[in-house]
Amino acid sequence: MAGGVRRQRSWRDLKKKDEFPQATGKRRPLSMRARLKSWKTHFLRILAAVAVVAICYGAYYAATNGVLTGIISPKAGKIKKFELKTDGVISAAWIFKYIDLPKDAALSDINIFFIKELLDSVGQIKSSNVSRIYPDTLRVTISEYEPIAKIAVKPDAKIEYYLLSADGKFFKPVCISDESVARLPSLRGIKLILSDSGPLDYPFANILNEFLKCSAEKMPVECMKWRTIDLSELSSLTAPLISVISESGAEYVFAAKDFEKQLDRLDYILKYSTRKPLIGITRIDLSLSDRAVVELAK
Repeated sequence: MAGGVRRQRSWRDLKKKDEFPQATGKRRPLSMRARLKSWKTHFLRILAAVAVVAICYGAYYAATNGVLTGIISPKAGKIKKFELKTDGVISAAWIFKYIDLPKDAALSDINIFFIKELLDSVGQIKSSNVSRIYPDTLRVTISEYEPIAKIAVKPDAKIEYYLLSADGKFFKPVCISDESVARLPSLRGIKLILSDSGPLDYPFANILNEFLKCSAEKMPVECMKWRTIDLSELSSLTAPLISVISESGAEYVFAAKDFEKQLDRLDYILKYSTRKPLIGITRIDLSLSDRAVVELAK
């Protein structure tokens, strides 16, 4: 201050740089309370989105299964049509009788989930779907097991047959004619084990199915003559075998592999026997890798 004169401070002198710092482009760090509030907001938004998706899916499921329609328009009408779609032989008449619908039942009153449970308890049915088609149609769609062989059981005095599918499922035949059951080869050498939920699966059905399919392709006429199949050695760890008894009484023994090669040998032997009759073939062992052994009646 020149001349000892003290300059008076103005309002401009009060605007200090440290009182109004310039912006640096960085946010001030949030407090813990602010962070928790932000996290809570994000969580509630996510929860609301999940709830909306769940509600939309529930509405779609209810609509496609007739639940929503039944609520909106109860007593839509009595069942006038019953539709069955199947890849097997079970008839619509059998299904309709089995589910035992109440007379004059309204379509909206039908418990389609209970009907599905009933159908799924039938051994021959692999899967089922039941739906209402408004205003008056009940539709049932089923997929069935296809039998490849049969096994006889005798719970009482009467013989009953369980059929075996390629999936290893045993089931009682439904709408399968006696003639069709009679044409299936009979199984022996294995035991049908019944549990509370039904017969236990047969673990080697896939091998049997491969053998039968290959036999039907290579020797369709001869294959139809095979009345009995012995599977007692198929579970062997060292030398699994399949033995076939033809209607002539001859036994053919196969290893559980290379079926085409063994069937070619059998075909050759049987054709040779027709040109130069081999009297009384009792057994042909085709399971050896390098040869077949033919046994004749003594």
